[in-house]
This record gives sequence, structure tokens and C-alpha cells, in this order.
Amino acid sequence: MFKIIVLGIAIISGASVLASNRLAEQPDLNSVPSGVVLGVPASISARNPPQININVQGSNGLINHAPNVVTNIFHVQEGTLFFDHVQADMAKSYVPSPVINTSVDMRVSGVVERTRVTQTFVNPSSEWVDATYVFPVPVGAAVDELLMTIGSRHIEGQIQIKEQAIKTFNQAKQAGKKASLVLQKRPNLFTNQIANIGPNERIEISITYQNTAQYADGEYSVRFPMTLSQRYAVRADNVADSVSDTEAETAEVEAIDTSDMKQHEVDFVLRLDTQSNATQIHSTTHVIESHAIEPGVYEVMLSQDTIANKDLVIKWRSAQDNEPMVAHYQQQVGDAVYGLVHIVPPQTIPELQPKHTIFVLDSSGSMHGSALTQAVQAIRVGLTQLNEVDSFNIVDFDSDARALWKEAKLADWEHLQEAQTFLANVDSDGGTNISDALQMSLTTLKGPDDQLTQVIFITDGSIDNEAALIEQVAGSIGQRRLFTVGIGAAPNAFFMEYAAMIGKGTFTYIDNVDDVQSTMTRLFAKLIHPALTNLQLTLGDESRLEALKSIEVYPKVLPDIYHGEPIVLSYRYTGYLDTMSSDLEELLVTGQMRVAGEATSIQLPLTVNLIGSDPNSFNLFGSDPNYQAKGLNKLWARAKIKEITTWPFTNTEYLPEDLVSIMQNQITETALAAKIVSKYTALVAVDVTPTKPVDMQSNAVDVANAKAAHLSRQHQAKLQQGQLPQTATPMGLLWILGWIGVAGLIAHFAANGISLIGRK
Repeated sequence: MFKIIVLGIAIISGASVLASNRLAEQPDLNSVPSGVVLGVPASISARNPPQININVQGSNGLINHAPNVVTNIFHVQEGTLFFDHVQADMAKSYVPSPVINTSVDMRVSGVVERTRVTQTFVNPSSEWVDATYVFPVPVGAAVDELLMTIGSRHIEGQIQIKEQAIKTFNQAKQAGKKASLVLQKRPNLFTNQIANIGPNERIEISITYQNTAQYADGEYSVRFPMTLSQRYAVRADNVADSVSDTEAETAEVEAIDTSDMKQHEVDFVLRLDTQSNATQIHSTTHVIESHAIEPGVYEVMLSQDTIANKDLVIKWRSAQDNEPMVAHYQQQVGDAVYGLVHIVPPQTIPELQPKHTIFVLDSSGSMHGSALTQAVQAIRVGLTQLNEVDSFNIVDFDSDARALWKEAKLADWEHLQEAQTFLANVDSDGGTNISDALQMSLTTLKGPDDQLTQVIFITDGSIDNEAALIEQVAGSIGQRRLFTVGIGAAPNAFFMEYAAMIGKGTFTYIDNVDDVQSTMTRLFAKLIHPALTNLQLTLGDESRLEALKSIEVYPKVLPDIYHGEPIVLSYRYTGYLDTMSSDLEELLVTGQMRVAGEATSIQLPLTVNLIGSDPNSFNLFGSDPNYQAKGLNKLWARAKIKEITTWPFTNTEYLPEDLVSIMQNQITETALAAKIVSKYTALVAVDVTPTKPVDMQSNAVDVANAKAAHLSRQHQAKLQQGQLPQTATPMGLLWILGWIGVAGLIAHFAANGISLIGRK
């Protein structure tokens, strides 16, 4: 009997020591910076939340952090992992965690780009957690692959209708299986939800997308987004709080400060096949290294100690002359042929024409600092490009919009001086009320009847009501042209590109304050010099109308090409296979260009450039010219979806009450066929083997009562070795076993008439 007493006391003492050790290791939650990994217990009580482990994998091991709880995961400044969190009032919130590692493998051949982003996350807590990763992609990119790796297991994502994908994900989550779900919030912003990350577990997520290189002013470029801009919200409802509604609009203005988190490094490699000798491979944002690995093929890498604190831009040049340059790529998928045509205008600059310009300046709070400095400098440069026969005005906006004059003025010395004084008194404050600025610049302010009005809209676009603003542009643009200029580390390219497309203009991005002068000078040279107009994709033989009907091209209405600004068009041919070769050989682009002041008709034959290899391999492009380009069906699908999304602003074919259903069906059908993520489709990956007990829940606790603790050295070693989690007997269970032993002992004594002090 004495042994039972000793056993009970020993168990209770062990539990007490364990509790004391944990309490001794707790840091001061108010004295450490933000950015955490939040371990979530298997079960919770809102009134008595249990202890949790909050740790960050730093350069010198695990570092304790205090949780920086947020309610809106779409206000981050960079791609970020969030663990689910529940506050004391049970309101849904999130805790950001730094990424352990990011690896980027980008391949570019000609103008076709394919990028794989692989990121490693870790849960250094002793609990099961769920998480959401928010990540940006370039505008126009088609996300089509998801690979989840846990230990030695690889789970490939499958494209499904969004509702079915969510159902698949939730079922796997409830069954205790590892699962990952990629959803589109905006065309350039996606979320990846990860269920059932085990204690101390490392998980690797790879996402792949297809895109095209950009071209401007004689330079090609690719962009890898590393940051997300803070957004100005116009409503305070519909916070995205569940997997079934991740595309809800953002809510209150809330900037997530991650400045004191340790910035993780990015491993980046670009294999660049220019199909010609490239020159001046450089970056305007980062320090890079490049070398040729074979003729026309280069490897580009970031220098050491590069961190993910701003978007990466890499540029290069290829030879060009005074004739339009055309690149044409084709790919056969089943019974259809997909093509991508890239047209670069000639370098020759046409004659000058009088113009009316309205400069629109965003001076809201999000433009504070260098962004506003760049914007003001951009307008100052624009003013120097005006001639005395030109007219102009300036609109400054934050929460409200203000015009310099009620009507346009000539660009003479007196009015230019007034404009300079006006700009000198601008400061950044308030919200980003783009709607009022659009109303004033596109409708209220008037210009000379004999001059085309060009609106230069300079902003970071930090808003979340893009759709309403684009619709406003479509309804009020008239014969004016809207040219958007992106300023800042991570401008809202989605809004600015769509607005420019609807406004029949172009989008320009200034990523370096030193480039303002040169970029704006080139922009104005472009605005006054349309290079190619009235473009059409057609066949050389005008009698073959049936064959022409078999070609579906996007954009349907080809825009004018300005000096230094090319266009990319995608098409699909679904005609007869026996006439396919002859039909496609006669493809050409017709249009007009001004020669000696006169409009002259031109024809651009589309000679096919064959590139690429197996579409199912990430080693997408090789130098063998016998291979066809791959992934063009995905780019065509993305171009078609982009066109469909403009229907609410441009629709004349369908009744308004039928439009939403028709749009949803066509987007879904197109995305499923191309196997890409869209507003109505998603990628879902599920591990068939359950790893978490089904009776455990991955929920979160009140952070105010959370107690942080280091992981043991043993757990750290296992974490670094990539082992799956192994947990010891819970402290609570030790307490219970101990008291059961004592209670049994007391009952035994009572039954035998024995007192704890002495025998009766």
C-alpha cells in the first residue's frame, strides 16, 4: 500500500515540476516583436483557454514571439502564412508566421514564362494547427499546379469546381487528413489553406503558374511579386472568415506591421531563353548575377542576402529595328491549336499632335513618403513634355478630389508655374477615394473639342472596390483615354491594368525613384505617337470566312499599339484538322501605321516560333526547335476569362438578369478545360492517410491568456531533421492519473477502517 501512495505522490510531483518548468520558460509577451507561429490545442474552452506554444524559426534556432493578431489576412505587406486564431469573444482572427524558406524557379522562353514557387512552413508548437497562406502572382498569370509535400509524401492538387473543392477539403480536414486548397481572391491574389499541420511538423507547398514576359520601351521584363500593398477599404463588412467564403470583400483599414519580423531570404533562379542574343540583363529592384549557359540562354540568380521585402523585376533587351516585330507561338492540345502572338511596334517615332492632358495625383495616406515624392516628380516631368499648343489640368485627391482649375489651361509659362506651386503644397493624408477622382477627370472637367483628352492617373491603387471603379471607368470614359501609372513598392496592378484596358490606354509601373524621369518621358513620347492602329487577326485569303470563324481570339477588340508598348493576343483554332495547316499558314495581322503623315495599311505575316517540351514537366523549355510551345492553352484560357470579367462593364449581348449565370458557366468551363484556378474553380490536394485523431480539433485560443514556451532540444533536433511529430504524455493526464491513485488509496483505507493519521 505504501507503494501506491508513493506512486500517486510521484505522479502529482512530476506534473507539478512539468508545470513549473513551463512557467519558468515563459517570456514576457509584451517585450518581444510581432510575427509568430501559433500552436492550436486539440480542444479549447473560451472561459479557460489552455496554454499554447508560440515559436518562430529564426537564424539561431527557435525564438519566442508575442502574437500579432489580425482580423483581415488580405492587408499584409508580403506573402504571409497565418494560423487560425479565436479571440476571447470567439471572433475569428489570424496570427502571422514568418516563412522558413522560399525557392523560386522561373523559366522564360521567348515571351512565355512558367514559374514554380516552393515555400516551407513549420509548426513549432506542440499542438495541431490550421493555416492560410496569402500569396500574390503577376496580373494575367494562370495558376495551374499545386504540390504538397510532408516528409517523403507528395500530394498533387486536382482542379475542381470551387464548391466541390471546398467540400473535398473540409471532408479531409474533418477526417484528420493533410489537405491544401488554393482559391482565387482576385486575379492577382490567391489563398492556400492548409489543414491539420501536426505538432513540430514541417510542410512544403509548391505552386506553379503560367504567364508572359512584359515589354516596354525596348526592354522585356518579368516580375515576381514579393509584397502586397495595404488597401483602403470603403466598407466595413463581409470579413473573409471561413473556407466557404474566402473571396469576401476586405473590411476595415488595417495595416499588418511585419517590419520587426526577421525577413526570410529567397532563393531565385531564372533560366532565360531569349531566342536571340540578349543584352543588358539587369534588375531595377535587386542585385542579380547572370551568365550565359549556351548561345541565347542565360541563368540569372539573386545575389546573397536578398530578402523578400519588395517585388523582384528583371529586365533584358533584344535586337530591334524600325519595322514591327512579331513573335508567334503555337501548341496543339487535342483537336485544337492554341497560339500566342506578340507584336512590338517599330522604333520610328511618328509626328507630334496637340493634346489635352489631365494629371491625376493620389495624395492619400498610403502614398506617404517616397511614393508621393515619385508621383509628384512624375507630374513635374509630364509638365516639361507639354508644348504651348497643348492644354492641361491637375486633379489632387485623397478622401476628396480637387482640381487646379475649373477648366483646362494652355501649357504656357504662367500656367506651368501655377501648376508647380500647386504640386509643392501637396501632402499625403486621408483615404483613397478614386471614385471622385475618376468622376472629375473623366466627366466633370472639359477640354478643347479638337483635342483628344488623355488622363494620366498616378496612384498605388490601395483600394478594395476595384470592380465598382472599373465599371465607373467603362460608363464614363467616352472618347477619352485613361493611362494608369503605378507608384510604390507593390501597386495594385490588377485595378490599374483593368482600368487602363477599359479606358483604352496602358498601364505603366515605376518601381524606382531614379527611373521617374526616364519612365515618364517615354510614356509621353508614347501617348502622342500611336504606332499601329485598327489591328485585326485575319487570313490572307479573304474568301475563307468559315476558317476565320474557327479562330477565337482575345482580346476580341485589339487595342492600338503605342510607341514602345506591344500587345499580346491569344487565339484558339477549332477548324478541320485536314485544313488546319493551310489555314494557320495564312494567319496574319492587318492594321495601319502613319508614314510621312499618312495612314498606310500594313500586313504582318505570323511565322511560327516553335519552342518548348513536355507540358507535364516543369523543365518546360529547351533549346530544341522541334518542340512546340507548351501552356499556351492556359494563357488563352486566362485571356478569355479576363475578357468575360469585363462583360458587366461592356455587355450588349445578354440580359442583366442572365449575365451572372452565363459568366459563371463560361468561366468554369474554360478554367476546368485548361486546369487553372479561377473565381469558380480551385486546386485541392488531400493526403489519403489520416494523421490527426478525428476527435481532436485544430482551434485557437485567447492570445491574452496564451503562454509561450521554447520547444525542447529534442523536438528542435527532430524538426531540423524533418521528422514527423512525436508527443509525450500530456501534463494534464499525469495530474489525473496521480489523483486517481490517491483517491483509490483513500477509498481503500476507508473500507478497511484505516485513518490517514492512524488506525481507528
